[in-house]
Amino acid sequence: MAGQPLIGTITGIATAPTVNVRAGAGTTFGVVIQLAKNTGGLRVIDVQPDAGNANMNGKIYQWFRIVLPDGVNQGWVRDDLLAITGDAVRFGYGIVTTPTVPFFLVRQPVPVQPVQPVQPVQPVQVVQPVRPVTVQPVQPVQPVQVVQPVQVVQPVQPVQPVQPVQVVQPVQPAAAAPVAPSGPPLAVCMAKTGSNVRSGPGVNYNPPLGRINYKDAFPVTGFKPDEGNGWLNWIKISYQGRDGWIR
Repeated sequence: MAGQPLIGTITGIATAPTVNVRAGAGTTFGVVIQLAKNTGGLRVIDVQPDAGNANMNGKIYQWFRIVLPDGVNQGWVRDDLLAITGDAVRFGYGIVTTPTVPFFLVRQPVPVQPVQPVQPVQPVQVVQPVRPVTVQPVQPVQPVQVVQPVQVVQPVQPVQPVQPVQVVQPVQPAAAAPVAPSGPPLAVCMAKTGSNVRSGPGVNYNPPLGRINYKDAFPVTGFKPDEGNGWLNWIKISYQGRDGWIR
């Protein structure tokens, strides 16, 4: 998956058939177009945090800049309204092998490459113009008769045969084995007061199995929409040696 384009698919919410695509990273920007749910093949070219720091339970929304289906125009979609798959390393999400709603992923900081300092330019030396020199005409010289010496012809040495050169075959570089991502993805609790762990994907599963604290992390093993409110989503985690669900 490394090097593959990052592709988005519109997921939306259960109560609306379309999703607004906006002109910037926030709901204060105008709507460029509305895309129907399940619209896929949307190439992601940038990710920015919400311009107004809009958040859910303290987790700031991220906005994905996509190329629209016409292949020319662009727009922004909030991270809880689409699923992504592909190489998202440069955006801080790593390699995403299965379609995942990025709101439920933890975005890592993306390192900024330091700018190389510019070397100072050496001053150019100004060349002074050369003054023309007046050339005096040369008087013709009377030719001198030169006696040519007799050349002694040296015997020709026989040419040694040239040994054929052995052609060395170039060494083919070994193909590097792709590095597979290791371990399951992690979920981090972003609710400041903690969150209940339930036995199924809905608040009607009572009593709760337990409660996790703010910023506790657990391995993710599954994902389902809420069984009561379709616009909410639940992820399946490994909790105290058994499966549990958090919103």
